[in-house]
Amino acid sequence: MTLRLFLINAAILMAVAAPGSAAEWTTSYGQMTLPDAPSGGPVRANYTDDSGRIIGQLLVPKCMDCGVVLRGIWVEAGSAERCTTEEDGSHHWGNVELTFNPSYTSFEGGWDYCGGGSTRSWRGQIGITRIPQKGSK
Repeated sequence: MTLRLFLINAAILMAVAAPGSAAEWTTSYGQMTLPDAPSGGPVRANYTDDSGRIIGQLLVPKCMDCGVVLRGIWVEAGSAERCTTEEDGSHHWGNVELTFNPSYTSFEGGWDYCGGGSTRSWRGQIGITRIPQKGSK
């Protein structure tokens, strides 16, 4: 595990321990669970395609009409490309950056394989289901 991923996971465990709520989002790659309010900090967002997850940071800009950005890595059990390095226990990962609209009801962004930089599209829209966020064990 890389030092970067270790620090992200440690921050996520601290943040998830506090109770909060999450929302289900419909995305280009299945249903995803994200915080239901745009607050900055670490996030681990699971999604349905290939047991996927995004591990990263929600960045809240200072401008009023700018959207929140989720920047980090995606990790899956399998994908079209196998990386030479491992992230979060898998050789199937890449960079991801999602930019939310100012009302935090949809996002658009991109992802790549293995940090290669050639981005593909990822879109999502918040659903109506809200679920309690589980604490760490």
